[in-house]
Amino acid sequence: MEHQGSLQDICAPRTKSALVQECGDALEQLARQKEVALVWVPGHIGVPVNERTDELARSESTGSRVPSISRR
Repeated sequence: MEHQGSLQDICAPRTKSALVQECGDALEQLARQKEVALVWVPGHIGVPVNERTDELARSESTGSRVPSISRR
């Protein structure tokens, strides 16, 4: 799953993926307590914070380590 398709998969009424089902269930549970909005943001290229977020997400999914950045 990637990009806009991931959002569509989570919002679909049925899925074969246990992970997608788990995410959907967690979102439904959260939505009982808070307002939840899922938004697809097209393209993070050129936005430093978004590029860093993508880098961290990729490293988590692959189990690799990403050097931290210092904030002053």
